[in-house]
Amino acid sequence: DRRNALIASDDVATACNDNSFSKFLAPGKIAVIDAEKDVFDSYLSTGDNSCVGVNAVAFDSKGRLYAACAGDYYLNPGRLVILENGAKTAGIELPGAAPSKIVVSKWNKAYLTDQMGANLIIVDTEAGKLSKTVKFKEKAFTTSIALTPGKTVLVTAWDKDRADNLIEVDGETDQIITRYSLTGPGQ
Repeated sequence: DRRNALIASDDVATACNDNSFSKFLAPGKIAVIDAEKDVFDSYLSTGDNSCVGVNAVAFDSKGRLYAACAGDYYLNPGRLVILENGAKTAGIELPGAAPSKIVVSKWNKAYLTDQMGANLIIVDTEAGKLSKTVKFKEKAFTTSIALTPGKTVLVTAWDKDRADNLIEVDGETDQIITRYSLTGPGQ
């Protein structure tokens, strides 16, 4: 079995994913870390039984917690669950996607990478709904994501030839601004 952990927001919460979905964690669990002692504190439930495989978490400027759920590729599609004060406020289905990384912008959008394809999933956090999916030409998958100090999003993606690409997306229009082709690891 495979287990992932991603520490987010000042080492207070971690997304835990056990792809066997049986031995270690029930669906929709987020581990809470005591940042002063650097030890496990407790689990926080997403309150959403359809949230299978929490791959990543992020906080917005209002303190809301976003959990990116990969789904199980069979019965439960990918989801984004939003929690406020520990309670679920929204569960947004992301059909055909398996989100793996997430960032939340100050301009009311959540951006998620998709481990099922080279896509950038965009959610309107104020409306609580899927806004758009930007499909990249790469044929493999997106690997990482970051916000710039300006209003742009940077995404890395591999194409079918295993070449790395850095893609810059405009945060206002959600259109690709620039694509940089990188030569490969270590080059």
